[in-house]
Parts: sequence; structure tokens; C-alpha cells
Amino acid sequence: ADEDRARALTDEVGKLYADIEDLTEANQQLQGELAEAQEANDEAQEQLGRLRAGETIGDGEQAAREEVRGMHAQLRAEKDARALAERRCADASGRHSQAVLEQEATQIEVQQLREHADTLTRSKTLLHRTMMEQVASMREQLEAGKLARMDLEAENAELRAGGASRRGSTLQ
Repeated sequence: ADEDRARALTDEVGKLYADIEDLTEANQQLQGELAEAQEANDEAQEQLGRLRAGETIGDGEQAAREEVRGMHAQLRAEKDARALAERRCADASGRHSQAVLEQEATQIEVQQLREHADTLTRSKTLLHRTMMEQVASMREQLEAGKLARMDLEAENAELRAGGASRRGSTLQ
């Protein structure tokens, strides 16, 4: 379960890296478009300045004003798109950082679980060994008890046999 979680986090980190690359590429493209729009805006501002100063461009004056307005709108749209791309990039970076932290925490947890499992295995082995030694000791004690009982029974039998023959000799 922890390894599946670690694998899922690793996959998520990979996806986040891909998102960051895509957003970085989109950001670069938007910056290029923004620079072009800024340049066009500067030209339009220059034309507008000349128009306001009384210079006449001819029949294209109204068209130039419309072009300037269009460039302003395009510039605002480019700035908004850039800001959105930056927010998405920051969001992806935050998700990436969170996923990396979760992956590290999961790896630490897995390592701790492995160490705990190793400790349990060692404890189990030691307990098994101790129990086997106790069983062997109990068998030895049981065997010694059997031998002592047999010796006592033999001695008792001899005493009864000897006591019965003495009684028989005193009765005569």
C-alpha cells in the first residue's frame, strides 16, 4: 500500500514536471507575443502622439486610432494571459513541492516500517530460540525426574523385598 502510494506520488511529480515545462514554454511564447505587442503599441503611441500634435497622416488617421485601440486591447489580453500562465506555473510548482514532500514522507514511513518489520523478525527469532532452549531444558528435567523416580521405585522395591524377608525370618 505504501509502495503504491509512493509510485502514485512519483507519477504525480512526473506530471507536474511536464506541466511546469508546458507552462514555461507557454510563458516564453506569451512573453514573445507581449514584446511584439508592446513594440506595436509603442509605434501606435508614437503615431497617436503625432496625430495629437497636429501632424496629419492622411486618410489613415482613423484607421491608425483603431489600430492603436486594438493594440491596447491585445496588449491587455497578452498581459492577462501572461499573468494566468504565471499563476498556473506557480500553482504547478506548489503542487510539485507538495508531492515531493509527500513522497519523502512516504519514503521515510516505508523505511520506518521496514525497520520495524526487521525488529519484529529479530524478536520473533530470539523468542523462538529462547522457547526451544526452555523446551530442551524441560525435557532434560523431565528425563532426570523419570530416572530419579525409577531409582526410587527400584530402591523401594528392594526395601520391600528385604523387609518381607526379614519379617519372614522373624516369624520362624
